[in-house]
Amino acid sequence: MAKPFGGKRPQDLRHTLRRFMDYLGRHKIMLGVVGLLAAVSALAALLGTYMIRPIEIGRASCRERV
Repeated sequence: MAKPFGGKRPQDLRHTLRRFMDYLGRHKIMLGVVGLLAAVSALAALLGTYMIRPIEIGRASCRERV
């Protein structure tokens, strides 16, 4: 079983973030690209459902006429 985390906040958040960015090194850009592509994918999935709705409503109304 995992040990519970104490939840202490860093004393100097700016210094901690700077150190974290140094650890990432040259992978910072790739991490940003991954984040951007994940956001684009989420937006595309959301827009896709809204774009399909009018098509489904149109198909349902055609069925009622027949």
